[in-house]
Amino acid sequence: DLVNNLLISERGNNVEFIDVSDIRNPVLAAELHVDGFRNVWASDASEDRLYIGCEEDHNGYWLDIFDISDLDNIEHIERIDFREKIYRISVEEELCFCRCDGEIVYFRTDDPERLYSWDPRQSNRYFDLFQVGHLAYIKTRLSSGFKDLTKVDFSDVESPEVVQIVYD
Repeated sequence: DLVNNLLISERGNNVEFIDVSDIRNPVLAAELHVDGFRNVWASDASEDRLYIGCEEDHNGYWLDIFDISDLDNIEHIERIDFREKIYRISVEEELCFCRCDGEIVYFRTDDPERLYSWDPRQSNRYFDLFQVGHLAYIKTRLSSGFKDLTKVDFSDVESPEVVQIVYD
């Protein structure tokens, strides 16, 4: 992920912030070692927030939120428990999406305690997720074996609307 000329990369239980403003000379700007768990599975960042999906030896999953406005003083803001592993996080504008095994969990970034879930049909697995503003593009494999790309409008977080489905 690239935010403010910083490449953000997760490895094990570390998150690295690499300054790529000079692409020929990337520099490690900061490193965050997150104690208390074994793996960081996914991450994404906004202007001043880092969202990471974590797992502790198969004993639990959660989303940790950090204030990264000052890389010399990264602060933990909140931890949210999840039922499933988070494979992908996408944050843009005021929405954060987390792709888990059986559902998409999402929330407004100004109210991370209020989680919403989206799974309009029975799919075997979510493959990918990306967003542009309030629109999310979700690639799934249906129980019938077909794949699809679903475009969903999340302008109304309580009632997302499927805008388009393209079958593969």
